[in-house]
Order: sequence, then C-alpha cells, then structure tokens
Amino acid sequence: MPAQLRSTSAAADFDVSEGRLLYKLADAAAQLSVSKTKLYGLLRNDEIPSILLGGQRYVARDDLVEFVARLRNNAQPFADTAS
Repeated sequence: MPAQLRSTSAAADFDVSEGRLLYKLADAAAQLSVSKTKLYGLLRNDEIPSILLGGQRYVARDDLVEFVARLRNNAQPFADTAS
C-alpha cells in the first residue's frame, strides 16, 4: 500500500472530507469572525493551540471547533436590558 494511503491510529481520527485540517492564522481568524489581533491573544493565552510547521504557524480545524464548543458551553443567556 502506498505511504500516503496507509492509515495510522492518529490519522484515523481525522475526517478529511470536511475540508482543510490546518488553517493559517489569518484564515483561522476569518473562520472565527475575529481579528488577527484577537486570535493572537487567544493563542498567547493558550485558549487555542497552534502548530508550527515549516516556519509557518497553523491552527487545526478541530481546535477551532473545540474552542467554539467551549464558548457555547459557557454561554450566558442573552438578557434584554431594554426593559
């Protein structure tokens, strides 16, 4: 079997049919609809992990999804302050 088709236990955890596995920082910020500055702060505070690959920093799609899930789990109900 060719090397690129060989499955490992770590690789089996990823579903590549959903698109890219890694995003450059500008693309990760766009996915979250935040500024690059805000994303850098999230990375600096270890709220989102990043990967250094070939001198370029990336964020894994799964880490973006997990971050949003944590935000949703900690979300407060919207309070109508107009009344």
